[in-house]
Amino acid sequence: MYDYSLLSCSLQVGVVHSQFLCTQNLANLKEQHICIEFCFKLGKNTTETFEVLKVAFGEQTVGRPHVFEWFSKFRNGVMYAKDAECRGMH
Repeated sequence: MYDYSLLSCSLQVGVVHSQFLCTQNLANLKEQHICIEFCFKLGKNTTETFEVLKVAFGEQTVGRPHVFEWFSKFRNGVMYAKDAECRGMH
């Protein structure tokens, strides 16, 4: 006979762990949006910004197209990552 309580406990831990990872990934993404905005304001181009992000975030760095997308938003007047999030533009 199998002890299903152990399986239930394991599933609950898995759910909590994946919620934690999702929260961590979201926080990391917001940090990177802020860094992209900072580089944009400094006058860096997308390639320079992507290189800075790779140094700072390593394997967790957003893709190059993501940097281009945010630069485009900034050029179109969305000057704060939080503004875009409020408008659902993430």
